[in-house]
Amino acid sequence: LSFLATSNPAYIAALPEVESSLRKGNSISESFQKANLFPARFISGVTVGEESGRLPETLRHQGEEYEEDARLRLTWLTRVVAYGI
Repeated sequence: LSFLATSNPAYIAALPEVESSLRKGNSISESFQKANLFPARFISGVTVGEESGRLPETLRHQGEEYEEDARLRLTWLTRVVAYGI
């Protein structure tokens, strides 16, 4: 799982629970929800992707949205810091 691709201890700690849930036959969205790490918006998107059979496309779209959100927040933060100088 890509949980190991991050050095975030919270994700690494959640890996056994998520993996166990998946092995028991639970959906990805159910397994991720049990980890209590992901925002509801993300879980909802995964659920829609699973139900529609378009999970890869849904995850790609969500990734793009999160990148844009991060870019906008960074721009805002940069302006706030620059204004204070």
